[in-house]
Amino acid sequence: MNIQQLCDRYSLKTRQSIYDWAKALDIKLAKDDSNKSYATPEMIEKFDELSEHLKEGGTLKNFTPLVKTTVNQPLDTVNYPPDTTLDTVNHELDTLTEPSYNSDLVEMVTAIASILKPQSVLSHHRELEEAAREGWILSSAELTALGFRPVCKSGEDFCDRGCWRFIKAGKLGRGQGWLVDKITKG
Repeated sequence: MNIQQLCDRYSLKTRQSIYDWAKALDIKLAKDDSNKSYATPEMIEKFDELSEHLKEGGTLKNFTPLVKTTVNQPLDTVNYPPDTTLDTVNHELDTLTEPSYNSDLVEMVTAIASILKPQSVLSHHRELEEAAREGWILSSAELTALGFRPVCKSGEDFCDRGCWRFIKAGKLGRGQGWLVDKITKG
């Protein structure tokens, strides 16, 4: 099937669309004696799969072609009699005893509860207090994670929020670095 026929078959407006499809399918269109591109029946099957994928809302990038496997030789079949012997493995380890089951459950629930424990409403203040005491430079992203988004007034290199002063301290990676200072009365 030549390019024009493929365009008609799949309602495509440009030849480039066929070449884009071929690229997505990782296939190279065949050439006839007059050096014109055409698709073989195997390629048309792949184009049909892609067309169906696109009709279902997929894209060229997320298309995965179906892989067909064929067996060239008949399989040998062997008939074994059914195994009627009983398993003699001790299944005692497979059953949980009540005390160990309960203690494991309690341990697991305790671990989950400690992870899900709500933070104190003052925890971000404790974090800022430590940063101020240690003289750490925090990034804008770190301050945002603590619930603060410092924005300076025009011409100033600091901003105040509550009892905290955030002072510009140069760049920290791609973002702004900030020193934290606690504002005290007096």
